[in-house]
Amino acid sequence: MAMSDRDELTAPAARPRQRRGWWIVLTGTLIFAAALGAYILMAVLYPASFWKMNDLVIYRLGGIVARQDGPLYTATFLKSALRFTYPPASAMLFAALSNLSLAVLKVVMTVASLLALLFSAWLAWGAAGVRTPVARAGAALAVAGLTLWTDPVQASLGFGQINLVIMIIALADLCQRDSRWWKGAGVGIAAGLKLTPAIFILYLLVTRRFRAAIIAIAAFGATIAAGFIMLPTQSHKYWLGGLFFDSNRTGGNDYVANQSLYGVIVRMMHSPGGARPYWIATAIVIGICGLALAAWAHRRGQELTAIVTCAVTGLLISPVSWDHHWVWIDPLLVAVLAPAWRYRSKVAWAGAFVLLALFFQYPIPPPQGGAVFPIGLIWTVPNKGNLEYTWTGLQVVTGNLYASCGLVILGTVAITLAVTRKRSRGAGELESGGLEPAPVPEPLGTEVSPDPAR
Repeated sequence: MAMSDRDELTAPAARPRQRRGWWIVLTGTLIFAAALGAYILMAVLYPASFWKMNDLVIYRLGGIVARQDGPLYTATFLKSALRFTYPPASAMLFAALSNLSLAVLKVVMTVASLLALLFSAWLAWGAAGVRTPVARAGAALAVAGLTLWTDPVQASLGFGQINLVIMIIALADLCQRDSRWWKGAGVGIAAGLKLTPAIFILYLLVTRRFRAAIIAIAAFGATIAAGFIMLPTQSHKYWLGGLFFDSNRTGGNDYVANQSLYGVIVRMMHSPGGARPYWIATAIVIGICGLALAAWAHRRGQELTAIVTCAVTGLLISPVSWDHHWVWIDPLLVAVLAPAWRYRSKVAWAGAFVLLALFFQYPIPPPQGGAVFPIGLIWTVPNKGNLEYTWTGLQVVTGNLYASCGLVILGTVAITLAVTRKRSRGAGELESGGLEPAPVPEPLGTEVSPDPAR
């Protein structure tokens, strides 16, 4: 079949772009394979550090207690006497999974988490406007490979945490078209399993997507109702007894791993009780400002920026945001890399490098001594046993690194939105090796989506 005049004109230009797209896939595959291979090697050589998964052990034991209708929220587990702190809906989930052996459950959780990490990067690139499947896949592999060796992701894998799974449930829901009637259900379910994603319900409200917000509230309510049906006594204790509001159940709020504003203030004031009024005031201000910034980015058609801004806001204002809660570094890195690639911005490239460097893991001897394993920068300061109260100078900066980064991210979003104009709709694609942006989309309250394939 003969080509049309237009085909003859566009075909030569399309071929180099396709070849560049395959180079991106090859590069991304190599990065992800190297990162995954290194993780598997460390898990085999040092299982006590990379394959212990104490939190997963508690999930499973909590599931067994829930299955037997035992004292879920008063029982303690392991030698450290840790407690099950998640909502009853999570207990029901782990009650079902507790039939699996711990060895099998470790593999299931790890595979699910790695897939969630990869798929989150895929969704993030789509939300950033990348439509070319080949380039999008390569870019997703590259970002997943890079973030696999950040402290939040490694901590989540090492503890057997469900943070990556929770993130993908919420992110997949938020990246749907607003025209889909079930949008919001994922956010509500995620909040029912772990309370922190509940901030996205507020995000849907402030962006005036009321149907999605109602669906999210209904789904959240359904998880609570299911808990009262299946675990009535434990649900009464958790929801009506106020356990969900007791941050002390999760561990020491002054511990360096708590990278929320409350953790920062407690470490500065050396007093959890004395810090609470200041945290409440600060959380209200940051919460309002963060949600306002997210709504502003949404109105600009920058949905990925809006989502990660909301996520960072939630991490900051929560009373407890352990380092492994910051797995949102995965879509966050995409939000910085997308304009860096698209507009050849040296500032954005530098920002992406700094962001990755601050969250990355390095083979640094821990301050308490012992074997050298890759650790995040926040672990290079004295910690545990109230040693956080002894920090001075650079230790204060390092020990509060993630919370500080969160505030800088919000400030950067505010400055960027203030100094840039919304690009006209229908702007042409850029020649960017397959990572071409889609035309600036209509706000996601309409039938138009930046990526119809999502």
